[in-house]
Amino acid sequence: MAQSAYRPIAQIPIGPWAKDPALKELGRFELIHMQMSVDSHTPALFTRVLNYSADQAMVLMEGVKREFRSRDLRLITSYRFITGRKASTAT
Repeated sequence: MAQSAYRPIAQIPIGPWAKDPALKELGRFELIHMQMSVDSHTPALFTRVLNYSADQAMVLMEGVKREFRSRDLRLITSYRFITGRKASTAT
């Protein structure tokens, strides 16, 4: 039977607003990641399921990206990491 270990939740800032230099750099990368993800995750849901037109979805996506870039917001995303390991067999 395989064993798994639950790791603590990692909270990553979205954007370079954190005071810690490591989190600030990670936040810059996360901002890029989130802005790129908007274009790939949003259109299908909003156009196929919620019946937005392509133009309406585009306007919404640009608004979301603008909010990601806003210096007034302190956004954080959370990640959970689960690792697994194959059980050793005794011979």
